[in-house]
Amino acid sequence: MQNNTPQILIFRSNIHTEADRHSIKQALDFHPHIDDWTVDIDDKDKVLRVISARLGHKEIVDFVQLHGYSCEELTD
Repeated sequence: MQNNTPQILIFRSNIHTEADRHSIKQALDFHPHIDDWTVDIDDKDKVLRVISARLGHKEIVDFVQLHGYSCEELTD
């Protein structure tokens, strides 16, 4: 049985600037399994938060890399 409860997935990213955020915005906005997302370009870790009921950390990392950026799960 699949759990469809949305979870907040948190990553350190290299989305550093407003231009970077704009560049990946369309891909994240239109992904059918991403409910919402934010990136804090003012934070030292450029924290990317993704809300999804169906995707895990690996799928987000792969998707972000496919669009020219990198991220890794932020555990602390």
